[in-house]
Amino acid sequence: MKNLLNENLFTLNNKIAKVKKMEREPTGIPGMDKLIQGGIPKNSVSLISGSPGTGKSIYSLQFLKEGAKNQDQRCLYISFEEEPESIINQAEGFGWNPKELQATRKLKIIYNDITKRMLGENETYVDIIKGQIEKYNPDRLVIDSLTPLSNLPVSFEELSQYGLATDFDRFSPIGIQQDLLIRLQMHKLINIVRDAGCTSLLISEVKKNSEWMSADHVSEFLSDNVILLRYPGGNIKRTLKVEKMRGTNHYEDEAAMDITEEGIKIKQLEEQFK
Repeated sequence: MKNLLNENLFTLNNKIAKVKKMEREPTGIPGMDKLIQGGIPKNSVSLISGSPGTGKSIYSLQFLKEGAKNQDQRCLYISFEEEPESIINQAEGFGWNPKELQATRKLKIIYNDITKRMLGENETYVDIIKGQIEKYNPDRLVIDSLTPLSNLPVSFEELSQYGLATDFDRFSPIGIQQDLLIRLQMHKLINIVRDAGCTSLLISEVKKNSEWMSADHVSEFLSDNVILLRYPGGNIKRTLKVEKMRGTNHYEDEAAMDITEEGIKIKQLEEQFK
């Protein structure tokens, strides 16, 4: 019995050692890395989810600022909702000096105006994202957000790209469920991001108290990691919860967080009960 116990203990220690040896990217968010054994697994795909005003964009910008300023990494922010000027103003509000990072080519912000729907023949927005990633070759990536991609009707060109339509269908109705197309797009996008060899954050907006963790209802299953931000409003505290993290013995309860003048800060556990 004693030998069996020693063998089990040895196996457990080996597993813990392997988890600790995993390469990780520091988030640059005070208190966060303690919840996830030192940082986000390198080259993983993380879903950052929450309702409006929970701090998703701030969290993601802070992650890129850490990479560009302190880790000497190339960082790419692809936006489908806010123009670069708005993103820069938000970062400057926390004293992060994004223009300096842009000047040294450590940070690039790209805005894709999804309302124009300027797609080429047999082209999808996922293809556009792939091209932008390949051109910049980032170490860290943020896509803000997946929500417009999942809410926008799919074009004939996109149907053709997925092999779901031909020229004969251009003039006739196509009976294909929208949620199936969304799942195909998200699956393709996340595979492209994963194959790019960068550490990425994909932002998704959900309604308060939603049973889902993404607008498309599938990204939470395809992503390696899921981080959920909550803010009920009023005097109720903001919280962050790591729903899952690949190969990580992470903190499983909600952690209190603040948005300060310098960005997001995760409160130490002893602070949360004051």
